[in-house]
Amino acid sequence: MITVKEAAKAAVKYFTDIYGEKIRGIALEEFELSDDEHYWYITIGYFDESQSTGFLQPFGQNRGYKIFEIDANDGTVKSMKMRDISE
Repeated sequence: MITVKEAAKAAVKYFTDIYGEKIRGIALEEFELSDDEHYWYITIGYFDESQSTGFLQPFGQNRGYKIFEIDANDGTVKSMKMRDISE
């Protein structure tokens, strides 16, 4: 089984490979191992510079979150979804 650190690295690598240079402030926000221990759920927070107005935004606003499902055996990214923090 891969470690949470390896799962987080896999999520960040996948995310930056897709979105590239326009993403800043990437941070690990949450992690969870599924009850059956088959998947890591990794939440990454980020700022998308392509959505920037050019002004500083108050902390927390315009910050996006993605949740990744990572195979706990081999580190393969199985899914990437928007994370709704209004819950």
